[in-house]
Amino acid sequence: MVGGAPGEDVETYLKNCPNISFIGINSYFCAEWRSDYSCGRESEATVDELREPLLRYRVSRNLPAVTEINSGVSSVTSRLAYIAVGEFGVPIFAPWALTVSYPESNQPYVLNDGTLANGAFALQDTYDSLSKALPQISYYAGTNKLKVFMSGVPGQRFSQTQDVNGLEATVTGENDGKAIVIHLSGHDSLVLGYRASVSFNDSAFVWPEMKNIRVNRVYWAADHWNMDGEATYGLNQSKKTLEIELGTAQAVRVSW
Repeated sequence: MVGGAPGEDVETYLKNCPNISFIGINSYFCAEWRSDYSCGRESEATVDELREPLLRYRVSRNLPAVTEINSGVSSVTSRLAYIAVGEFGVPIFAPWALTVSYPESNQPYVLNDGTLANGAFALQDTYDSLSKALPQISYYAGTNKLKVFMSGVPGQRFSQTQDVNGLEATVTGENDGKAIVIHLSGHDSLVLGYRASVSFNDSAFVWPEMKNIRVNRVYWAADHWNMDGEATYGLNQSKKTLEIELGTAQAVRVSW
C-alpha cells in the first residue's frame, strides 16, 4: 500500500511495483487555503467534487483508498465515507486524527477530557450505519446493485429516485442524512442510513399480497443476520408504496 498526495502517478507505481496491493490518496478539502496550509474557510464540496479524487486514483487494478481526510466539524468526511465505501469499496478510510483537527483548526473529534465534540457525532452516525452491513456493502460496492443517496451539497433536504438493479427506489433526507440501497435480487433488498426514508412502489403492496411483506431491522454478525430492534415503516395501499424510516443509524432488510 502507498498513501500520497494528489498528483502522484498511480499507473507508474502499479507498473514498477507489482506487489503493491492498492494506492490511497490523502484527500483534504478546503474552500480557502492559507499560506501555512491551514484552512480559512470550510469546504462545501458537492458530491461530484468528493468523487473526483477517488476517480483519479481508480486506475487499472488499483482499488482506491482514503489514507487521510479532513478531521473537524465539516460534514466532508462523513459524506465522503458513504461515497468511498459504497461506490468505490475502499479498503481504508482514515480521518487525519481524533484529537487534532486538520485542515480546520481547533475542531478535534475528541477533547482533552475524552468527550466527543465537533464532527465526531456525524462520523459516529456514518460509521455506525455502515458497520451494520459492511461486508454486503463492500461486496456490492461499485455495481448496479448498490446506490448511494445524499444531498448534492451539505445540509440540504433532498429527494432522489434511482434505479437499483431494476428496482426503483426513492430516498428523501435532511440534515446531512444519507442512505444506501442494495437490491439483492427479486423482491429482496437491504437499506441502511440515517435521517432519511426509503420508499418502493409495487403492485404487491395491497391486501392480501401485503401479508408477505417482511421489514426487519438487522445487523450482520460474522455469518448471519441478528435482529436490531423494531423497524419503522408504513404502507400506502392506494399508492402501492412501502416507506421505511431511517431515523437513527440502522440497516433494514426488506422483502415481499
